[in-house]
Amino acid sequence: ADVASLKTGEATFAAYCSARGQVIALLLVCQVGKEWLVLLESGLAEAVAARLRMFVLRARVVIEHAHDLQTAGLSPDADAPPGARVFSPRQTSLRYVVTSPESGPAGAVLAWRRNEICAGVAWLEPASSERFIPQMLGLDAIGAVSFNKGCYPGQEIVARTRYLGKVKRHPVLVQLEGGAQLRAGESCFLLGDGKEVEAVIVDVVCPPDQPCVVFLVAPLEKTDPVTAIRAGELSWPALRL
Repeated sequence: ADVASLKTGEATFAAYCSARGQVIALLLVCQVGKEWLVLLESGLAEAVAARLRMFVLRARVVIEHAHDLQTAGLSPDADAPPGARVFSPRQTSLRYVVTSPESGPAGAVLAWRRNEICAGVAWLEPASSERFIPQMLGLDAIGAVSFNKGCYPGQEIVARTRYLGKVKRHPVLVQLEGGAQLRAGESCFLLGDGKEVEAVIVDVVCPPDQPCVVFLVAPLEKTDPVTAIRAGELSWPALRL
């Protein structure tokens, strides 16, 4: 993403890609004066920080893991805790609060994560890292990819896919009763309209007292229906969102 265009207090999602154009991690990049906060899935934080340090060279830059900070979602009508920083990434209506207090109850966190996925935001984990180009995850729709900025790792493949190619796999969002056994990075099958296609699970959220929501990547178009998910010997009726 074009992080150089951010002003103090602004934020944008960004896809950090490998040289092959595959997304290593989804980042939320926040501009704070002379510093930057980069938020990502905790299981990838150390590896991404180590990779970024390779490009510091002679610049006066220090990259460190902020273990004392915590990130949570903030609903549109909620007030942030005193002293917290609030960021609203471009092209989304989501709000994030960065603070040091303990997180809220698990149910509230999962309910927020469900809203995130429905907005097209799926945080990659180690099991789903470096498996998809940004367009397969729909990251261009949430402002995580810029086609006007300078060079970046994987730019040739990402840009060529946009201007010359066709993305064969797309993000698919489904809702189902049950499905807590599904795991990020695993394969499954989507059934609908008399056909069955293989899909890869990117993210799964199962809030209490609410249906599970699953973010997948599959060779389906937006109009293709999904009636069920099958993983191994288990299957669940599903509704495409």
